[in-house]
Amino acid sequence: MPEIIQRKYFVDLLFRQSYAVLFANFVIPLPVAYVFRHAVPLGWIIGWILAMYGLTAIRLLLSRTYFSQSPRIDHHQAQQWGWRASALSWMSSLLWGVIGWVGFAAGDPQLLAFTCVVLTGLVCGAVPSLSAFPPAYAGSLVAMLLPVTLQCLLHSGETYTIYLFFLACLAGVNLYYSRVTYRTLCETIRLRLENVELVGRLE
Repeated sequence: MPEIIQRKYFVDLLFRQSYAVLFANFVIPLPVAYVFRHAVPLGWIIGWILAMYGLTAIRLLLSRTYFSQSPRIDHHQAQQWGWRASALSWMSSLLWGVIGWVGFAAGDPQLLAFTCVVLTGLVCGAVPSLSAFPPAYAGSLVAMLLPVTLQCLLHSGETYTIYLFFLACLAGVNLYYSRVTYRTLCETIRLRLENVELVGRLE
């Protein structure tokens, strides 16, 4: 089955599976903001929450619009919808990356540990949600981890070198699993389309 025919199926999966990420973006910001309340000014925290919620609402609206127009969207147009969803995912991930920047810049060990837990969970949790459209996950991973990586590069010492090694391992492992997930989806969709075609011939 030509790849162009499969594109719409992948974009459908991207929007359908991204609801888990959108739910996390509604739930997690408040406890994160509470933990960071002493590390940054209140105005920054409120602005970050509003930006996160606003962007998440836009992503949810885009998803609902896509599914409402899905019957009229062809395989070429589906690719454009996939890139729109990816761009919004990158922006959302960059907002999470800001948390990583602040967490490492604050110099508080407990805040640093909390930051690592949040970012690791988000990076790993996005694999099944965004892997149907590889650029969506790859860009989101870079956006989340780049600020932390820059913080580690700006500081010297063995601890930050270890953090850089950890970040490289985290990125490499999750990119690998994202690729495996994408290949599995490719095979699943290929078999599904072949079965549909076979049923049509039998009928």
